[in-house]
Amino acid sequence: MNFMTKPFHILFDHQIFELQSAGGISRYFSDLFTEWNNQNSLQYTLSIQYSDNIYLKEHYLKANTEDIPKRLHDNNLHYLSPLSKLNPEIYRMAFDYLYFRNEKIKKCQNQTATIELLKDNYYDLFHPTYFDDYFLPYLNGKPYVLTVYDLIEEIFPEYFMVPGSSIRKRSEVIKKASHIIAISENTKRDLINIYNISPEKISTIYLGYRPKYFESSHLPKIPEKFFLYIGQRHLYKNFYFTVEAIQPLLETYQEIMILCIGGPKFTNEELTFFERLNLENRVLWIDASDGLLSYCYQHAIALIYTSMYEGFGIPIIEAFYEGCPIIGTNVSSIPEIGKNAIAYVSPKDPISMREVTKKIITNAQYRQELIVRGKKIATEFSWKHAAEQTKEVYKRVLE
Repeated sequence: MNFMTKPFHILFDHQIFELQSAGGISRYFSDLFTEWNNQNSLQYTLSIQYSDNIYLKEHYLKANTEDIPKRLHDNNLHYLSPLSKLNPEIYRMAFDYLYFRNEKIKKCQNQTATIELLKDNYYDLFHPTYFDDYFLPYLNGKPYVLTVYDLIEEIFPEYFMVPGSSIRKRSEVIKKASHIIAISENTKRDLINIYNISPEKISTIYLGYRPKYFESSHLPKIPEKFFLYIGQRHLYKNFYFTVEAIQPLLETYQEIMILCIGGPKFTNEELTFFERLNLENRVLWIDASDGLLSYCYQHAIALIYTSMYEGFGIPIIEAFYEGCPIIGTNVSSIPEIGKNAIAYVSPKDPISMREVTKKIITNAQYRQELIVRGKKIATEFSWKHAAEQTKEVYKRVLE
């Protein structure tokens, strides 16, 4: 059958929209959906019954709370609930119970709905949004495409509480996929080296960036001069090593703070760590909307991005787009995405971290050169391009 002329239908499952209220992977799929909707270029169904994911609400649902469970406009994306006809007060109470307090009901309803759609067999290709293998018995010979973001657990198992637990679950899903989308050449290499996947079975498709806008009237209190740190502070993220490495510079430049956005609030252990370094009032945490994050990128001295491993590094593109210099490590996908627009450091070399950080602080011309290079590189990444390339992968698999 020639799918180049006949429209085909893609089924996406519930997994990541059940697991994440916000986060990089659910945003990845949401931005693809948004692009396909804008172009009216792909027929698809998202199987989801219950979710508190903010991107579904932002991209597809009306602002009115009472409209949340209703079927969306004619884009084949379903966001359904049996509670849609309740009055708003009862609905909010039920929403809170079902979405936030009863994960077992939510998971059962979502997975059951996806299995029923798989059994209906009306779709042409399946694209699971995460790595649970529940769907394998129900494919009935239909192909599936899988997106792989990184193999951090395989490379740094010592940083995970139960090493290998996720690997065991997703190994079969990776190996049985009809085709794999890797979000960087670095991830593609890891798939080849660790799972022995044929290079012809993997397509590299870079992520994109969608500009964010901020209402300046809602500006909270943030420092005048600060380094920006985004997201989780897990051990492989190298946050603690980096803070300790640049601590002498923060002692010298007393007006400079470190502003952390996203990830959990500081733990007691972290607060004790800052106190030991005499930085208890110099490292701050805030939660932030996308708009405020954009504002912080624009006003930061630089983004600190000294992770020991990344599958792609979306903050790199965000910072480039917003004109924020980056201090980044020369490992994994970071040089691939950042090219010549990052001030590179070795992840475990405190001397190089201090030297590069000081150069960023004191050399305005160098900062500006990085900004100019970064803005140029940012134009190479778009969700429109990513959506088009992803659709082409579907076509090739179905031909």
